[in-house]
Amino acid sequence: MHTDRVPPHSSSVPSRRRPVFFLAATLATMVVGAFLVMRLAGPPGAEPEGRAGDPDGKDKKVWSGTSYAQETRVEAAPVPSAAAAGWDSERVWSGEDDWEPAVGVNPLNPNQVYQLTTRYSGAKPCNNCSPNIIFRRSGDGGATWTVDKFLYVTRKAQNDPQIEVATSGHLFACFLSAYNPGVSFTKSLNQGDTWSAPITFAGKGKKPTWSDKPWMMISPDGQHVYIGFNASDSYVVASHDYGVSFSAGVKTNSDTRYWFHTGGAVSPTNPMVAWLAATDYTQDYTGDSNIKVLKTTNGGASWSATLVDTSRQMPGCAWAPGCTLGFFGPSASLAVDAAGKLMMAYNAGDVVGGP
Repeated sequence: MHTDRVPPHSSSVPSRRRPVFFLAATLATMVVGAFLVMRLAGPPGAEPEGRAGDPDGKDKKVWSGTSYAQETRVEAAPVPSAAAAGWDSERVWSGEDDWEPAVGVNPLNPNQVYQLTTRYSGAKPCNNCSPNIIFRRSGDGGATWTVDKFLYVTRKAQNDPQIEVATSGHLFACFLSAYNPGVSFTKSLNQGDTWSAPITFAGKGKKPTWSDKPWMMISPDGQHVYIGFNASDSYVVASHDYGVSFSAGVKTNSDTRYWFHTGGAVSPTNPMVAWLAATDYTQDYTGDSNIKVLKTTNGGASWSATLVDTSRQMPGCAWAPGCTLGFFGPSASLAVDAAGKLMMAYNAGDVVGGP
């Protein structure tokens, strides 16, 4: 499960993470995979995690401080995979401490590929800035990449990047800027050379007062943008002017459970119709969790929920330092085809504590 809402834990044992890799298909149609990365820990002094009943947050993140940049060779060009015909072999992005990669492809030009990652180590844009969202792009289907650049400079801890590309070539991105204000939206009209000032949806004087875990989807032309996020409850904001302005956050649930959005799509025939895949849990992750689809038919003004499946309580992972109940809970992805048919893929368990 993609989550960093973890109870306090000892930081005496540093967490380990795998480096971020990029794999590109050499087929005419590029298939992009989504990576779900667990955030076990973060940097000393990181912004605390907001949570239900405690909007200022109690949970701290402790970063391992590990970087392998000096021991890592980054290949400049791909080589064919020996394991899978039509694919390139994986290449490490950097030797830095990179998490949560996100990939976007121009739907009219699959050679234009864009990527974001959360980086904890390495160069920083200002003193005491970390982690930061890093951006890069490719004009040849991922064979070569531009130099890394910072998406947006702020002293607040950044996490959870998302990126989408409209048929115009305009880029839409969102990321977490600490937990207050939290979810932030920005866009670029020049392939990532410059980005607009971020728009935020929570924080002081707003409801909710904090936000976490964004999931973004757009219509093909980028006119309609939907972003789901949580503040324990489920919220969605919508834009119908290419991300220039957004609605106030619409709360989609009336329970007291903890929600995550992990997939979504906009109807290809009616952009006022959109869906979000979501899971909900008890506040301590015990008991059953639910896999649901949220749907709007009025451009995000209101949402209905359909229960797709229920998963029994997930197994614990006390054998991994920093890993607590909730990490192995279900996540759901969602896609829609040109005819409007939906498909979901998710994991769920039929037995308490089972796989």
